[in-house]
Amino acid sequence: MKIHLRFLRSSGTFPEILAKDGWSLEWERDGSLTVRHPLVDSESAGRSRLQTIGLLTTRSAHIEFDRHGERRPISV
Repeated sequence: MKIHLRFLRSSGTFPEILAKDGWSLEWERDGSLTVRHPLVDSESAGRSRLQTIGLLTTRSAHIEFDRHGERRPISV
């Protein structure tokens, strides 16, 4: 499962935090970030992992979960 992040403010240390937690990071041309984690195979697993590192509820990023090429914005 891919997760797309678009930072609304300076990304600060978020990419660093994600990398330390084992996420693979791929910057897109539009400045957004696509991330994947080997233990995340569902939206609920992704939400849980992002919550653990403090990114799920941040107002500094827009998060979309991509299930099979279908992006779905996070609803908080």
